[in-house]
Amino acid sequence: MTATASGPDTASEVLAAAHARGLSHVSVGCYDWHGRLRAKQLHVRKLPGAFARGLAMTSAIFATDSAERPIENGPFQNPAGGYRDADLVFDAAIWRDFPLEAGGEGVVVLGQLGGEFARFCPRALLGAELARYAALGYTVRGAFELEFHLLRETPASLRRKVPARLEIVTELERMYSLVDHSAAATFFDALRALAERVGVGVDSLHAEFTALLEAALAAERGPAIADNAVLFKTAAKALARRHGLLASFMAKLSNQHETAGGHLNLSLERDGEAVFGVDSTGGATPALAHFIGGLQRHTPELMLLHCPYVNSFKRFAGESFAPRTNRWGIDNKTCAYRVVESGADGVRIELRLPGADVNPALCLLAALVAGRRGLERQLAPSAPATGNAWAAPEPTMPAFPGGFARAIAEFHRSQLAREALGTPFVEAFTQSREWQLEQLDRTVTDWELRQYGECV
Repeated sequence: MTATASGPDTASEVLAAAHARGLSHVSVGCYDWHGRLRAKQLHVRKLPGAFARGLAMTSAIFATDSAERPIENGPFQNPAGGYRDADLVFDAAIWRDFPLEAGGEGVVVLGQLGGEFARFCPRALLGAELARYAALGYTVRGAFELEFHLLRETPASLRRKVPARLEIVTELERMYSLVDHSAAATFFDALRALAERVGVGVDSLHAEFTALLEAALAAERGPAIADNAVLFKTAAKALARRHGLLASFMAKLSNQHETAGGHLNLSLERDGEAVFGVDSTGGATPALAHFIGGLQRHTPELMLLHCPYVNSFKRFAGESFAPRTNRWGIDNKTCAYRVVESGADGVRIELRLPGADVNPALCLLAALVAGRRGLERQLAPSAPATGNAWAAPEPTMPAFPGGFARAIAEFHRSQLAREALGTPFVEAFTQSREWQLEQLDRTVTDWELRQYGECV
């Protein structure tokens, strides 16, 4: 079951669900910069007060990198700041079933940070951008397609291995194989059932390449586009562990594995009607053209929100289906922005740039900020690409950053990022990414050991 409401109504619904299931506690939380759910278990007697006044949530959810190491150069590792708590607020909160809790009938409530810490909260920042679209008369509709690898590993074994020795689920070695799908039916069935219980629609689920699965999530409107992607990733990881497996959404595991994309499908509606369209000549109608124009002009400077890690940029090296150039086209999968005519659902843009490692809220936010600028300023796109867009740079548009360091620099100096997201977020997020580079520079890799260990 999924519920969306605000204030006391949501609190009453959660309380009723908890009492009906005999729960003493429910999970409440929000997601961090990595798109991970950070939650605490709250006694049901505390729920009414939490919904009315908010709940203390440590600001340390922004203080660590993806491996839980403290980001020593960041603003949240500052004793002078007193390590103060943030306020977790549940205005317009959503709650979902989460049957992997103790006892099997848990409830999770998603909120966002309020007050001064709203400036750093992905869901709060996304909510502010969606409000700007509402002021323009638009409703945002969309969904993520998430690719992930299924491995016969554990978090502990993963830390001990070099990438080339990762053990895949051999039942899923072949692309779109009905035989392989049947062999893995137990996991497939359990994942679809779990997603449905959590309130996430899965339109399709299949194996693509070597132990790489793809789940196309059902379209939603507003913040649920990101919420569902976060919840699906959480559910897939938790379920995989219960099956003695590991679900990895890392963008590139190794040279032996296909890279994992996290494509974002987007469309806009006004008064319930789709506004993106393709005209009789095959060209984009004005709203679609201007949105794409905004993506082309501004995605390069916001790319850090689509590719947030050192590893993210390895999707673009070697053989991969990741886009290389800042181009768009009609049903052309070599483009960064693929326009898809989808029958009754109208026309949508498939943003093929992000990897599966993306924070869904920040990815969606970046796309909406760029698209809105295109709509407001009626920015013209380039001509649509035909044929191989991988090998054909677009001379009239800025190029994508050529690596992680450059993406950090472009995001840091982006005036649009500071206008739409605020300087505090831009500064803090930039510092957290610079921290990654510093750690990588200090780390001896397995490649270096093989290359130099006895050879120099």
